[in-house]
Amino acid sequence: MDKIILILITIAALCWVACNTHKNKTPDDTENSPATENPSESEQWDQRLHDIWLLTTLNGKELDIHSPRPQLELFPEEGRISGQGSCNRIFGQMTATAKSINFSQIGTTKKHCGEWMEREAQFIQELERAERYLIKDGELLVFWGDLLTMSFTRVD
Repeated sequence: MDKIILILITIAALCWVACNTHKNKTPDDTENSPATENPSESEQWDQRLHDIWLLTTLNGKELDIHSPRPQLELFPEEGRISGQGSCNRIFGQMTATAKSINFSQIGTTKKHCGEWMEREAQFIQELERAERYLIKDGELLVFWGDLLTMSFTRVD
């Protein structure tokens, strides 16, 4: 019985040590890291991205404040998004660096909402085309190439 307890204590100690061990980077690891290869793309995303954003313009058109407007909550640290289109719930994946942003695997619930469906489809299309962003004066500006496709205001 004492041998079993001793073995269990040894296993627990080994697990504890293994869980608290960090890999130290060698100079070779650092030289081959993406940060060295392309520093501008490996910069961390702007911390202000993690927020809830309300769509204010879509493809150059200001949205009516009395109509349902899409809203997104961005979780760059988790690589995901959630929110509301004009009618349906939206969810998906995202990646971001200091300047670039990419949305993928976007899905929605499937309610039919008449006239708002076209705007929601345009919104999702522009999310999928997004390439870069800029946060300026409390606004999130999203671009496809040099074209400003969407602007958002911070909700909270």
